[in-house]
Amino acid sequence: MSLMDKKVKRYKEEAAGLAGILPLEASAYDHFTGQCLEEGELDAMTKQLVALGVSLFANNEVCTYYHVQE
Repeated sequence: MSLMDKKVKRYKEEAAGLAGILPLEASAYDHFTGQCLEEGELDAMTKQLVALGVSLFANNEVCTYYHVQE
């Protein structure tokens, strides 16, 4: 497993841990991000590219890697 794969895995594990502490908030976040990336006025690929751009702008390594993989 690559270093980036490990970082993404750790992020997902920590997000799951947050769901155990703040289940309503974590569920709302998951729902929000799912809605953001669904087909709509923009196709899903364009939305992923926008998310990639935001990740790059924010200099967020894990999110950048995640959106490149999507």
